[in-house]
Amino acid sequence: MKITGCTKCCQRQVKHRKVRRLAILETMTPASSPRPNLRRELGAKSRDEILNAALRMMSQYGYEGASVSKIASESGLPASSIYWHFGSKAGVLAAVMERGAQAFFSDYESDLALSGEVIDPLSTLRQVLARAQKAAEEHPEFLRVLFLLSLSGEHDERVMKVIEEATAEGRAQLHALLRYAFSGAGDQMALRLSLIHI
Repeated sequence: MKITGCTKCCQRQVKHRKVRRLAILETMTPASSPRPNLRRELGAKSRDEILNAALRMMSQYGYEGASVSKIASESGLPASSIYWHFGSKAGVLAAVMERGAQAFFSDYESDLALSGEVIDPLSTLRQVLARAQKAAEEHPEFLRVLFLLSLSGEHDERVMKVIEEATAEGRAQLHALLRYAFSGAGDQMALRLSLIHI
């Protein structure tokens, strides 16, 4: 089969475009090439903006009063982004509570290095409670939402699980702190005091 002039010309143009694209790609430096993680970074940033806005709205209006449209307006992102990242308002709440609990307890734990011998249980207890107050002051919105949710009753299963875990973690931390503060009074007494039902 004989190739006509037009087809030859088209084949040359296609080949020329491929060569030109390869030459452009070869001259691109890593700094000028598009970053493959940019999309992921933007997604993480928008997710954080949604969670921050949701925490503010839920702290201010409660779970029922913080509509998806209010969260979208506060975050500056469309409601579709909220549904894309979290699936539902309950999904947003679960993520807000998970992130809040993780931040609260990691700040609290890092601030409370339970080491060394306790000389005076009451001064140790005061010091521990002052640190707990500091952690509470640094995360007031999370604690407000946690308390509001705890008082308001039934929620989505994921949300209830996060509330239960946060409450259990808080109790465990308090028991450990009481046991540590009174460790100078002997292991038996410290254990008894730490097991007081809270």
